[in-house]
Amino acid sequence: MLWGSSKSKYRNPKQARNPNAQIGVSPLGFGALDLFRISIFGFRISHRRAGFTLVELLVAMGIIVLLTGLLVAMLPSLASQTAEANGAANLQGWLNVARQKAIRNQSPFGLRLFIPDVTTMYVTNCQYIEQPDDFASGSTPNGGGAPVAQVQVTTATTLVANDTINFAPAIAGGQNVDLTGGFGIGSDPSLWPVQLGDFVEINSSGLMHRITAIPTPIQLVLATGTPNPIGTGTTNWRILRAPRPIGEEQLALPTGVIVDLSAATSGYGFVPPLFSLTNNGVVVGGYADVLFSPSGSVITPGAPQQAFTALWVRQPDTSPNGNPNNPFAGTPTVIAVFQGTGLVAAYPPVSTAPSPYVDIH
Repeated sequence: MLWGSSKSKYRNPKQARNPNAQIGVSPLGFGALDLFRISIFGFRISHRRAGFTLVELLVAMGIIVLLTGLLVAMLPSLASQTAEANGAANLQGWLNVARQKAIRNQSPFGLRLFIPDVTTMYVTNCQYIEQPDDFASGSTPNGGGAPVAQVQVTTATTLVANDTINFAPAIAGGQNVDLTGGFGIGSDPSLWPVQLGDFVEINSSGLMHRITAIPTPIQLVLATGTPNPIGTGTTNWRILRAPRPIGEEQLALPTGVIVDLSAATSGYGFVPPLFSLTNNGVVVGGYADVLFSPSGSVITPGAPQQAFTALWVRQPDTSPNGNPNNPFAGTPTVIAVFQGTGLVAAYPPVSTAPSPYVDIH
């Protein structure tokens, strides 16, 4: 039948193909202009609505507040664990760099740990150090050593503690000793070729005498005496110079993280030798050195080869009910530096075992 004919039963060709089709009616029976709603969990949601109901907004805000509260409660603990882990990783990395430099340069190289307060033994800053060659008799200034001069005793032929030794004028063909390197007593002691903390060996005795004072450019005060007389003078001497800091930049641990040297008290844990820093005779701090030899092993006099230097990296518990001296609070890490091999490894201490170092091997 032709479209538009008066005898047409249907006014729309679609109806001609589908007699059941109705204009403006959806397949579900709703009118196209009606509001189409679906009920879910008691809420009536319209596809025509662009916003949210007040109840929906309150529910969403409540969920956000709950998640925020949980995050705030967990954030300090997560930040503390992250800081401790970063501090341990930094210290381990600094020590490995020092070991590699000792092997590469074929010269003792290490890391100095500064102790601001010797009563707590906490370390927050470090610095790279390198040990210079000996300041010895028989070499020339151009060669970097001391001129040929004689060591003489001021007060006795046998040195005792706090005795002073003099460097007499050089023998023929040599030059006089200047322990300050020409800078003078009033200059910066860190510039002197011989400094406090260096050691003197006389007559190849094998005994090292620590230098405690340099009153003049040709005088030294020693901490210990000599068992045998020196005689009128000898040119058989050398000064073993202690490691010197490299540059002026210090390496800082993350805020709140420390290296607790007081915690290494059990098992094979070994604390490196500690030295005091004084100002006009008053102790103002100290330091400990971890020094690697050109072969990569650790130079620590008196330490057995199977021992290791134990460096506890932790964050003191400063909460109202916490104990800042508890070495197991938080997630501490022991950085172990093995004496014989120089291996630097990180281990978690064990609080329930007789020794916290049972896992270190």
